This record gives sequence, C-alpha cells and structure tokens, in this order.
Amino acid sequence: MPKIQGANYEVKGFWPSMLEFGNVEVHLYPPAGAKMILKEVEEPKKIQQQILNIISLRHQSAESDRTEKREHKELKTQKKASRQEGEKLTKEDDFWA
Repeated sequence: MPKIQGANYEVKGFWPSMLEFGNVEVHLYPPAGAKMILKEVEEPKKIQQQILNIISLRHQSAESDRTEKREHKELKTQKKASRQEGEKLTKEDDFWA
C-alpha cells in the first residue's frame, strides 16, 4: 500500500488565483516517483498543509512508538539483571547457611 511522502500545490491563472482553485500533487512511495494529482480543488494550499500536518503527526507517532518500545526493552533488561542479582545473593546466602 503506498504511503504519502509529501505534497505540493499549484495555482495557474488569474481566475484560479482569485477563486483559490488549483491542483494538489501528492507524492507517494513505493514506487519512487509515484504521485496522485487532485485537480481543481478549492484552497489547494490549505489541503497541502493538512496533508503535510498528517505526515508530521504520523512521523511523531512512529517515533513515540519506537521510544516506548526501546524504554520497555531497557526496563525488561534492568528487571532481568536485578532478578539475576537477587538469585546470586540467595545462592550466596544458602552457601553460608
């Protein structure tokens, strides 16, 4: 399934500029260079900004997920080390008992 990589907008001519109509080009991947064009949309700049905001939110969410997974893994490692240290102390106590 293609993902959105970016977006541009284009307004050509006097009346489209006055009426705020134009095209929005959405860049997709894979494959490289794929695009989707939304033709003659109202307020193309606003649509482009909304697309870019969604991309930014998606990246932030993905980064947050990666951070959360990394922190979870570190916590598991710390718990395991702590548990192993506790088992080591218990074995030493048994030795001296």
